[in-house]
Amino acid sequence: MVRRRRLHGRDFCRRAGDGFETLRVSEGADMNAKLIEIRDEGTLIPVMAVRLAAEGEAERWLLSWSGYGQEVAQQAQFVLVAQINAGYGTITSDNFKWGDRRTMLYAHKYIKEHFDELESGAVIDVEFILGESEKPKEPQRLTAGVG
Repeated sequence: MVRRRRLHGRDFCRRAGDGFETLRVSEGADMNAKLIEIRDEGTLIPVMAVRLAAEGEAERWLLSWSGYGQEVAQQAQFVLVAQINAGYGTITSDNFKWGDRRTMLYAHKYIKEHFDELESGAVIDVEFILGESEKPKEPQRLTAGVG
């Protein structure tokens, strides 16, 4: 059984073997939303990404109850990605739930791994990530002339 206890701030201590190790939730691990433009060949999918990170006991308990772990450090490992499609999009914290939709599978994985580095409005180009293009796509808002 792994025992954890909260130290201060977002640091946790857990028993590891004969001693303890400190787990640190990254400094940017507040629960916040980022709007991101996902691109692939002939594809643009606007999404909202949210890293789960409880700010208090009520949020921690609700996330725990929902299956995202009992401690803030566990919960902060999850990133919800929601398609923004006039209320008809899908939302999940598991990039494999997108099934065989390669665009969402790889984009979600990338967002989860690089959440702290991404700014709201960022473009995630799946073709570029997979090495299928030499440079990342420009934001559609700069090339479409609409909006």
